[in-house]
Amino acid sequence: MKKYLPFLILGLSAIAFPLLLYVLSGMRGFIAGILLVIGGAYLYRYPNTSLYLLLIYICFGGTITYLIPGTYITDGAFIRFTPQYAILQIIIDVFYIPPLIAIVLAYKKQDYQQAYQKYKPIFGAIIAFIFVTLIHFLFINIPNHFQAEQGNQILVGIIGLKTWLGYIPLILCGYYLSKTKKHLTTIIKLQIILIVICCVLTLFQYYALTAGLCIGSVGLPEPTFHRTSLQARCLIGGSLLYYPDWNLIRLPGTFVAPWQWGWFLISSIFFGVMGTLIPAEKYWHYLSWFAIFLLVIVSIISGQRIALLLVPLFLIILLLVTENNFKKIGIKLGITILLIIIGFNLNFVQSAINNFVGRWNYSDPITFFINTFSRELNQLNIFGNGVGVTLSAARRFGSISLIEIFPAQIIHEMGILGIITFYILATIIVIQGYKSYQKIEDKSIKKIGLCLWIFILFISYNPYYYPLVVDPVNIYYWFSFGILLRLPSMEKNQESAMIIDEDPS
Repeated sequence: MKKYLPFLILGLSAIAFPLLLYVLSGMRGFIAGILLVIGGAYLYRYPNTSLYLLLIYICFGGTITYLIPGTYITDGAFIRFTPQYAILQIIIDVFYIPPLIAIVLAYKKQDYQQAYQKYKPIFGAIIAFIFVTLIHFLFINIPNHFQAEQGNQILVGIIGLKTWLGYIPLILCGYYLSKTKKHLTTIIKLQIILIVICCVLTLFQYYALTAGLCIGSVGLPEPTFHRTSLQARCLIGGSLLYYPDWNLIRLPGTFVAPWQWGWFLISSIFFGVMGTLIPAEKYWHYLSWFAIFLLVIVSIISGQRIALLLVPLFLIILLLVTENNFKKIGIKLGITILLIIIGFNLNFVQSAINNFVGRWNYSDPITFFINTFSRELNQLNIFGNGVGVTLSAARRFGSISLIEIFPAQIIHEMGILGIITFYILATIIVIQGYKSYQKIEDKSIKKIGLCLWIFILFISYNPYYYPLVVDPVNIYYWFSFGILLRLPSMEKNQESAMIIDEDPS
């Protein structure tokens, strides 16, 4: 039966997928569905290639989406998305689901039994979180669907299920893709190249705005001119804000919006430092340091205060914890302090810092966090209001409440059960990740493992915004955890857990 399962899945997809997209977008959607099924069948055959393409696509998906004509319509100060936009949002899953199916089917029953025994706490925590999420969908979203004022809560719930649970299997994909040191090095090198390309494109976007090649938000109707909007889009990425007279700038880079770009910068500083640790040619070390330099510069000019704060902070932390030589630590600290002193004397850096301080004073994040969290605590129940009801991606289908504080978001959607089960899962991931790091003996790999663990630790307990439910952190988090679990067996060149043959890619 297992031998014929891929053909069954392909056959069902070839029927259901084009029909679904036909309902959303007519004949154009039907044709796109057929092409996506064909592409998915090819990617199933080459899971390694598909997962590399996934890492590439998440960096440029926002740019690709808005480069294609007809994805949105301008309506005064507002934007209306067309059915074609929905089709483009599915593309990322084509790079992810076929290789996941290939990996799952390639494992034998005893492989899963061994993995369960080795990682029993992780499996238990994931199952508990899935159970709580499904309970809310079945007994809250579905009944709420029949209350007319709340809109289509079933579709809202489906988006919620995909957001909260859809990328957890990337743990398996990260584990699979990082079989050896060579595979690990390939992943890091790919990320370094992506960082350089994305940052250079963003520098050009910044130049185009400052040189007047793009006018940004100037001249847009109220209230669009003082908030991010697709109408201000410039060359790459999506929603943008640029109003130089008011010293307003929020760059999206190559992503759909500035907040996704900011979290890409924060995530990338970990990969940048890992690039300086890989046992490879000096060229890659130099390129990694260049990528780090670009990340710092772009964090300054992009107008994202969270990136401006955290990118330099994590750079210093990672440089210190991955260096055992006190002399080298002193040199690195000296260079960092010198760069900070030089930076304070650059006009654009001073402008960015003044903007950061002004925005902090105007809207204090700590006070905002306390007020938002307190409001949800006052309404705390065992159950929440249903999955997906805080997600901006679901706003076109039903009634939602946008909440920008991650714990408050979980409480609002899934109540006490949700926040307890999620943080149990996050804590077990942190503990198991640290245990995996401790087992590593190779010094270079151990330092890379430490960088991955700090990233996982930070994202697991990050209280502000919601990086785990938006690109690219929702992919990097689970993927990085899979890599971290693989590192101890990688250095010994043996598989103590699940073994899978190399694919033809």
